[in-house]
Amino acid sequence: MNEIDRRVDEMSGEVEETKDRIDEMNKRINETNRRIESNFKWTIGMILGTWASLLAILIPILLK
Repeated sequence: MNEIDRRVDEMSGEVEETKDRIDEMNKRINETNRRIESNFKWTIGMILGTWASLLAILIPILLK
């Protein structure tokens, strides 16, 4: 019976370690998602700004 208790304790420790590793991985994934969202917003903003600038230059030339 003592062997079973020891093995259960070992498995409990392994489960806790795995849980901690999964929590750390979730934190990393959330940080990566936050960075991707931020970069995506900046990229869309730059594209819209470029198009607006291009149209602001081309419209007066085309209407000349």
